[in-house]
Amino acid sequence: MRIHSHCLDRPLVESARGHLPRRGPTVLAVTGDIDRLDAADFATDLSLAVADAVRTLVVDLTRIGSVESAAGQVLVDALLDAQGRADCGGVALLLVPDEATWRHAMNLPGGPTTHFRCYATVRDAVEARAAELSAHADLDYGVGRRPGD
Repeated sequence: MRIHSHCLDRPLVESARGHLPRRGPTVLAVTGDIDRLDAADFATDLSLAVADAVRTLVVDLTRIGSVESAAGQVLVDALLDAQGRADCGGVALLLVPDEATWRHAMNLPGGPTTHFRCYATVRDAVEARAAELSAHADLDYGVGRRPGD
């Protein structure tokens, strides 16, 4: 298994006032077959990516190969934990799952099928998030400011 994390060059929303982050979304791409040890590495890398992300983290699982049964549950648990931490930190966690692998992992006992925002491609996820942020860009400026600032 290989995990590659990078930030896209362009922020999802531009602002003339300069109050919005100037970094693009973080993309965590996972490739290869996954066993239980790999899944533990994924959990660690995912945790770090959530902490480092600015507003948006896209997890791309489209190039995952086979997933051992025990590893599938570790993946699901790591994603659930990351989703909770992302929600608390104001980061949108967006998933781009490989259908067959995802179905395998999500059908394990205790595996939820409705807790994640899923998209067909990284581009779809980024475009949906950009539209969401653009629709609320005016709200970002007012958060944490006193009247008259």
